[in-house]
Amino acid sequence: MAELMDRKYMGIGLSKSVKVLEDDGRKFGSFVVADVKRSAFHADGQNLLDKISHMSVFFDHRTGMSSFSVALSSRPGFLKSILQIIKGLYVTTLYGRKKTFPIGGIGAPANFVRFKTADGSLFTVEQYFKKHYNIQLKYANSSIQLFCFWILPCKFSLT
Repeated sequence: MAELMDRKYMGIGLSKSVKVLEDDGRKFGSFVVADVKRSAFHADGQNLLDKISHMSVFFDHRTGMSSFSVALSSRPGFLKSILQIIKGLYVTTLYGRKKTFPIGGIGAPANFVRFKTADGSLFTVEQYFKKHYNIQLKYANSSIQLFCFWILPCKFSLT
């Protein structure tokens, strides 16, 4: 299948719905509609930074090169473009127990956001990942830190 802009591909999908019709005698009837459609799909299993680096705002299709850099992507104009494309995409964590959740927005850098754990310890997100998952975040000072709408057992605050 042909690859499209923003690392999407054209695929075949199915749209399902239930519709209600009324005839001339005011009788109602429901029926199932299944439409086969061709549509653009995001590639599964793609690293999120790789996805962002191939977005049309950074990618020159004439040369096949990306001008992406973490510093460039942190500029407000680019953050807005990035968020428009990735908000609502479902992502899966690669640490701890795998969790899948929708992207809700873009937050402050991981080395900036602090929170208190249940035992009262104060951590930045970067420190927490290092201590609890033994993961050193590659882009801890980037504004491209994602947040989602699920409840964590801690309190977040910006410092």
